[in-house]
Amino acid sequence: VERYIEHVARDHFARRREKLGSISTPEQAQSRQLEIRSRCRDILGPAPEHTALNIKPISSFERDGYNVETLTYESIRGARVTANLYLPESRPRPHPGILCVPGPWTEGKAHADMQRLGQVLARRGMAVLIIDLCGQGERLEFYDSTLRRSWVGKSVQDEQTHLGNLLLLTGHHLASWMIHDLSRGLDVLLEHGGADPKRLGVTGAQSGAALARLMCCLEPRLSAAALVADTLDAESLGGPGVEQNLIDSIPHGISALDLLVPFAPKPLLLANVSLDRNPAKVEGALAELRHWYALAGRVEAVSATNAEEQPGFVKEIRARTSEHFARVFQLPEERVREPQTPPEPAEILFCTETGQVSNSLNAASLFSHHKKTSAALPPSLPVPRGASEAADLQDEIRTTFRPHLRLPKASGDMGSQVESHSHDFGYMVEKAGCC
Repeated sequence: VERYIEHVARDHFARRREKLGSISTPEQAQSRQLEIRSRCRDILGPAPEHTALNIKPISSFERDGYNVETLTYESIRGARVTANLYLPESRPRPHPGILCVPGPWTEGKAHADMQRLGQVLARRGMAVLIIDLCGQGERLEFYDSTLRRSWVGKSVQDEQTHLGNLLLLTGHHLASWMIHDLSRGLDVLLEHGGADPKRLGVTGAQSGAALARLMCCLEPRLSAAALVADTLDAESLGGPGVEQNLIDSIPHGISALDLLVPFAPKPLLLANVSLDRNPAKVEGALAELRHWYALAGRVEAVSATNAEEQPGFVKEIRARTSEHFARVFQLPEERVREPQTPPEPAEILFCTETGQVSNSLNAASLFSHHKKTSAALPPSLPVPRGASEAADLQDEIRTTFRPHLRLPKASGDMGSQVESHSHDFGYMVEKAGCC
């Protein structure tokens, strides 16, 4: 089955390469950028409604060269996002604002690498917001107070996949709701963090980089980005999480890498860790992106770096990310050492009393909000009043449902072949295969 899917995708990617080969002028490149952004919005479907942020500061503390504030905000009415805001000490506002998207880590914003990234960026003079994505940190969607864990699984991906599948059934996409959380995070940086609207950046690692890539495609307020250990293969079939896969994108000639095309010519850093990604793929992605940046007249604005370490925001990548944003946002050249202190305990960074939004702030989750939204959908099909109506309803259901299965066309010959057979106690068993 996997080989069959790869075969189907190969034809789509071939047509994509042919189309890209015909793009050679800035005007054609701009048209392609608009096409990708428009198609991406169509795939993700409707975004949640913009409502009041209702930013609520919880606590704050000072450290060497930076301050940290814990806070919550409402991305959707009643749904609280937990976040940590790192601010530079004794620096005049407005600051460059950086939105940091965690990877698939249970600790979310409290992950050690995310804390250290926030620290080094803040010490460099930037306002940094790190949030908990749904399904991690203090925002478990399916938290059980008795078990003190999620009841759908043990990983962030379990939580997000369960929620994402439910959203797909009602015409929504989890990525759209997560991007909405992040876009409202930019609003928090602007309204509460003293960020400069002309100097906003985004960075993320692994699955967080996939969401940051979508932000690059859809969020016009961003002016710089740094992606770490992202899916950099131009012909990738997708990622492990439901939020990383855009339905119908490949048949429409849009790969994961294409989502960065609308970002040109804004400064972009691709940070690779060799133990997680093949450096050759990074070079291939870099070469393709440079083509778009060259058409936009700023080929020097896209760059790459590599670290021989485990995936994530390792120390070397944190330093490169800090240098990238400092250079782009024209901060004073200075050598900023990363604090050698251990990361803060997760409890210090909590925005809730219990460590979970669901049983502390009495806030809605994305799951409960979706459940409420689903209740407003049209009612179920009417009960037929006779055999004729039942038959008509069966035909209607088949006709409506079958296209969604997207079954491949059946070949004329099944090509069945009996490999072996055996007799035992009055019956015969045949081993056969068909295609």
